[in-house]
Amino acid sequence: MKYPQHRIMDTFELPEWAGLNRNIYRPESLIPSQTQQWASVKWGGITHVMPNRVSHWCELQPMLLQANRDPRSNDVMVGRVVDLGRHTSIELSCGRKAEIYLGDILVGAFGNRYATNQYEGVVPSQLQHYHVLSQGAVFGQVISACGSMSDPTVIEPLGYINDGNGQPLNLTQFGITPCPNSRRIPTLLVLGSSMDAGKTTTAAALVRGLSLAGWRVHAGKLTGTGCAKDINKMRDAGAQKVLDFTSCGYVSTASTTIDELDSISSRLIDHLSIGSPDVLVLEIADGIIQTETDKLARKLVAEKKVDGAILAIHDVLSVRMASKLIEQDFGIPLFGISGVSTRSPLSSMELRRLTTHAVYDLPALSDPTIAMALEDFLASNASLSVHKRAIVA
Repeated sequence: MKYPQHRIMDTFELPEWAGLNRNIYRPESLIPSQTQQWASVKWGGITHVMPNRVSHWCELQPMLLQANRDPRSNDVMVGRVVDLGRHTSIELSCGRKAEIYLGDILVGAFGNRYATNQYEGVVPSQLQHYHVLSQGAVFGQVISACGSMSDPTVIEPLGYINDGNGQPLNLTQFGITPCPNSRRIPTLLVLGSSMDAGKTTTAAALVRGLSLAGWRVHAGKLTGTGCAKDINKMRDAGAQKVLDFTSCGYVSTASTTIDELDSISSRLIDHLSIGSPDVLVLEIADGIIQTETDKLARKLVAEKKVDGAILAIHDVLSVRMASKLIEQDFGIPLFGISGVSTRSPLSSMELRRLTTHAVYDLPALSDPTIAMALEDFLASNASLSVHKRAIVA
């Protein structure tokens, strides 16, 4: 437990109550003294692009290099769980969620994280231990955290996976390749005023409504930190094809360059455009003032790859500023407002008083009649004159 320090006469002392809880006895699990040869290996969800994921420690151990160098983003690391904190379970590469235990062998990869309601994490220099930053098994070092967050789960590095040439394996080696000459598909972005504004829920509801109307929808998440929950939600809602940045070999897009963002988004849009869907629904993580979100939105507009956006709002009062940023600064036509703020009829009513845009709660987005509203919106955009629109069923 960390205690506040009180400043007394130019020295620091702990308050009298600080040690009161130190001697409370609680039963604690012990880390196994050794790893059994046939112990199962748990491959984190962000490793799904990798082939040849062996099942047992005795198969994995000969593939390892010493962890004696600084990690780089997307390097694959094998670690042993030595302290359970925030994450007591992970998403596996097969898509299932699994409990983790002290002593478990966990395969993940290094990445940065930017999450205002959770952790700020970085890829650090070489350390004796690393933190688990997300459910997908992204590794790094937490440098700040939301006050409501517990301490992160800790792993002891056992080694990098050898790429066959004596170098650490990097997930970008397995990312999807560029797919030029794909047909331009009408594209709607889902943007949020902040983290946890309801972007993924909004995207899934829209996918559901359009799918019920007979539209063929492909969906994706262009930025974020590796976690399969969001793309699975879109898939469950009816999207016929779903991809995210991990398909490009990136476990996170935090602190990526504009060139990397362009490469990731271009590959995802190209691959999602295959099969001639009627529309692409693409989520960009975090709030619109977050650096990577801002960069990517402007880039997509400059390259004429986006036709509109739906804005997820967490707090009613933010709707005017967020709308202004999207329409005037980014230059993206706004289809409507949704998100957490529409869960209540009262806050939806407040939204309608503050904005001239259509306000959609989740039932409205999930209804097939949403397709007619989107059809009219896309048709009113002059840039779509070359597109062949789908007929609403």
